[in-house]
Amino acid sequence: MGTAALLTKGAQYEGVSTSTIGLLRLALAFLCVGLFSIKPIFKRKYKPSLKTTLTTALAGGFLAIHFLAWMISLEYISISRSTFLVTTSPIWVTLMGATILREKVSRLQITGILIATISSIFILGLGDDTSLKEGNYFLKGELLATLGAISIAAYLIIGRKVRHTIGLQIYVLLTYGFATLTLLFYHLVNSRDLIPSISVDAWICIICLALGPQLVGHTIMNWGVRKFHAANVSTFILAEPIVASALAWLVFNETMGPFSIFGFSGILLGILIVVRQGNN
Repeated sequence: MGTAALLTKGAQYEGVSTSTIGLLRLALAFLCVGLFSIKPIFKRKYKPSLKTTLTTALAGGFLAIHFLAWMISLEYISISRSTFLVTTSPIWVTLMGATILREKVSRLQITGILIATISSIFILGLGDDTSLKEGNYFLKGELLATLGAISIAAYLIIGRKVRHTIGLQIYVLLTYGFATLTLLFYHLVNSRDLIPSISVDAWICIICLALGPQLVGHTIMNWGVRKFHAANVSTFILAEPIVASALAWLVFNETMGPFSIFGFSGILLGILIVVRQGNN
């Protein structure tokens, strides 16, 4: 999953719009899942209830918002900055778990949430990354990345509830399908061409996005939410900004200044406190 930002950036540099990248990423993953799921689904004659279908549609909508918001943020801020903000999802999962699933939140977890929140505000106000756009555009990118974190948290919370009543294959098929339809609608409203001219290099990036971060990474997350606490599953992506930052430094020569490093360290500390306390 740490390669997702790099691959998205690569496709953007080839002139592919963000909505096209998100749409093709999800559509290709949906087709791959469909090839392996159609036969088992028909064999078992499984028909999801209306409630289950609507719930997975909601999850798919949040997944689409996550990809769209996060990918657009890469147009305004650096890879490392965007991925660190989008991986604050354990904080939002813990807050949603307390309010929606009625899961208890300890004082230590609240302390961790405050540390991460203050650190996020710190880097939003004192960001020292000047490699991309500045001013309002810079803030827009950070807010979009944060929206990506909130929407993926909602996606995981819904998945935790639904996965106890539905198999992995059908859940992934439905959520990826509804997410694809959501991005298709957005793309058609905001773009003239359904699939514009795309270079070979861009296609390679998009296919790798679909097969790696999406088909493998996100499917593993969907498998995990049935067996583990949603906050713990979301921690599995904490390695993503580390990998993404290293790749961004190697490929795009992106660097982080002292303010960003301080803020990112605070976010990581806060998340680790929340998750560690949640395991006790």
